[in-house]
Amino acid sequence: MLLIALTAATDLIILKQVTGTGPENGQNKRTFNSLCALVLAAHLDNPKVETPQAAQTALTAAKHISTLLEHGADINNLAKQLKENAALEKEQFPTTCKEEHAGTCKQAASWLNNLPEQEQAKLLAATADRRGFKQQINQTVQTLTALATVAGQLKISKTSGDAAAKLQEAVYGKAGEIPRQPSVSSAASRQASCGTADTTPGTMADASVLGTIVCLCASDAGNGGGNKGCYDEPTPAQTFSAGEQSVAGWATILAACQAAHPNHEQVGYKLVAAALTSLERELYTTKGSTGIKNGILGAIHGDASGSCTGQHLANNGACAMFKTSADAIKPPAWMAKIRQAINEIDKTEAARAEANYAAAQVHALNETLTTLLNLNAMEALKQPASPTQANKPPSGDSKKQEEEAEKECNKKEKDTDCTAPCTWDGEAKPPKKKCTLSEDAKKQVEKANQETKGKDGKTNTTGSNSFVIKKAPLLLAFFFSKPNFPLFFLIKNYCYLKTF
Repeated sequence: MLLIALTAATDLIILKQVTGTGPENGQNKRTFNSLCALVLAAHLDNPKVETPQAAQTALTAAKHISTLLEHGADINNLAKQLKENAALEKEQFPTTCKEEHAGTCKQAASWLNNLPEQEQAKLLAATADRRGFKQQINQTVQTLTALATVAGQLKISKTSGDAAAKLQEAVYGKAGEIPRQPSVSSAASRQASCGTADTTPGTMADASVLGTIVCLCASDAGNGGGNKGCYDEPTPAQTFSAGEQSVAGWATILAACQAAHPNHEQVGYKLVAAALTSLERELYTTKGSTGIKNGILGAIHGDASGSCTGQHLANNGACAMFKTSADAIKPPAWMAKIRQAINEIDKTEAARAEANYAAAQVHALNETLTTLLNLNAMEALKQPASPTQANKPPSGDSKKQEEEAEKECNKKEKDTDCTAPCTWDGEAKPPKKKCTLSEDAKKQVEKANQETKGKDGKTNTTGSNSFVIKKAPLLLAFFFSKPNFPLFFLIKNYCYLKTF
C-alpha cells in the first residue's frame, strides 16, 4: 500500500512538472524589445521636412529686397502712402507699381514700413548706389530668391517618404488607422499560428509584428499558461482559434514596450533599422542544445526540435518559427514591409539633407548680404560722382576708402558694437585697435571699385555676374568658418538663429 501511495504521489509530481507552462524567466525579453521598437515606431507620424524659420525669413526678405531694388524710389513712396492710407487704391500707386506689379510692390512697401528706420535707410541707400555695391547686392539677392519656391519655402527636388503607412501595415497586418484594441489572424491552434518544427511557418507570426509578439509573450489556457517570457506579470489567456482574435492584455504589452523604450518619441525612426537587423540576426542564429536549429524568434527548450506550442518544455517554446524545411528559412512577410519602411525613412532623410544644405546656402548668402549692405551704408566708402574723381586710379580710391573705413571701425570700443564689416580681435594690444576692418570687407571695397571703374574711367557694368560665380565660393568658405558672424541686419531683429 505504501509503495502504491508513493508511486501515485510521484506521478502527481511529474504531472505537475510537465503540465504546460510558458517561459518564466524573461527568456524572450531581448527579442520582445526589438519587436517593441517597431511597434512604437508605427505609432509615430511621418517626420516633416520643413524650411527652418530662419531660412524662411531670409528668403522672404530677399524677395522684398529684390522688388525694392527693381522699383527703387517708387517702393519708398508707396510705403509712405500706405502709412497714411492702408486702403490706398491700386490706381493711386506709383507708376512702376501699377497693374501686374501692384501686389508685389504693396507687399514690399508694407514690409519696409515694419522695419526700423535705420534698416530702411540701408535698403534705400542700396537702391541709389552707383559704386558697384548695388550690382553685387542685386546678384546676391537674386541667388537667394532662386533658392525659394513661389510660396517662400526652400526649393528641394527630393520628396519625403511615407514610412508611417508601411510600419503600420507591418506591425498590425493591415493598412489604415492604428486600432485601440488590435486583433490578430489566428489559426486553429497556437502551434499552427506560431510555427511547426522544420515544416510550416506560423501563419499568425508571419502576418504581423504583433502576431509574432503574441507567439512569444502570450499566455493561453492550454500548454502556454503563466508566460513571463516578455514581462514580469503574465497577460490573460490568449484565444488561439481560427479567425480574428482580440489581443489579450494589449495594455500590458504596450506599457511594457514603452518602458523598454521610454524616449521613443524623441528617437523617432532611428531604432527601426537597428531593430530589424537584430531580429534578422536572431532568425539566422542557431538555437538548441545541438546548435543546429535556426529560423526561430524567441526562446525554445532543449534541442529545439519541437514546435512553438507556448510550452517551454519538451523541446518546445513560446516562439515563432519560419522554417519550410530543415534547411530552408522563409523570413516573415512583415520583415519585407519593415524593409520597405526603412526605404521610405531613407527618402525622408535624403530630402532633409537636401533641405539642410539649401538652408546652409541661404545662411551663407544672407551673411554676404549683411556685409554688402553695411559696407554700402558706410559714409567712409562714399565716392564723389564728379568726372574728375571718377577718373582717378581705382587703386588710390580703394586705399583711401579702406583707410576711412578702418578709422570708423577703430572708433568702436566694444565687441558688441564691432559688427560687419568690422571684426573684433580681443587679443590685440595697444597701439593696435581691437576693432578693425575685416579682410573680407577690404576685398569687397576693392571689388566695388573694379566693378565701377574701367581702365578708361567709365562705369563698368560688364562682369557684374562675376560676383556670384567667382566671389560666392570664397564668401561661402569665409562665412562657414565664422559660425557666429553677425547676421543680416533684417534677420538679426526677427528671430534669426545666431548660429547655424
